[in-house]
Amino acid sequence: MKKRLLTVAVMALMLVMSFAMTASAGPVADTLGALGPGPHSVGVDLYHATLDQLSMGDPAIDSPASVTVASGVATMTLGVSPMTFGEYTGYLEKLEYYDGGVYTDEDVVVVDYDLDEVPDAFIFPITDETAITTGGGAVIGAWQKVQVTVKVEGSSMPVSQARLKIMF
Repeated sequence: MKKRLLTVAVMALMLVMSFAMTASAGPVADTLGALGPGPHSVGVDLYHATLDQLSMGDPAIDSPASVTVASGVATMTLGVSPMTFGEYTGYLEKLEYYDGGVYTDEDVVVVDYDLDEVPDAFIFPITDETAITTGGGAVIGAWQKVQVTVKVEGSSMPVSQARLKIMF
């Protein structure tokens, strides 16, 4: 009886672990597999964190963006531009990506070509959690959770969570 119970417990643990490994490795592996090595041009939109609608900050990001895959790591170069809110002008001041545990800017490179302290691009690793697939299951994109800070004429807005919709 104890041997049977131990066997069932071990099998259940192995089953749970196989799902955990598949879930954590799946979307990133699928995304990298769909892209392949080298540089790629991808469509990108900034979406609301929980609603299926564009974020108010979407006009500030440039599409297409560039994704480079090397050594199993996908890195995005996301260009940004000033945006307007009525009569006010603003820009994305900071970008953090979700690494599976927390939002971080640890590996984010801020590009400022003209040294005016207004970012022109952000470079960061893609650590997506959710692949975007066709009805047939082919991977055509990924969602990347981000947090952005928008600066509008002298003051920063609160940090906002959002999602990048990356389409390739």
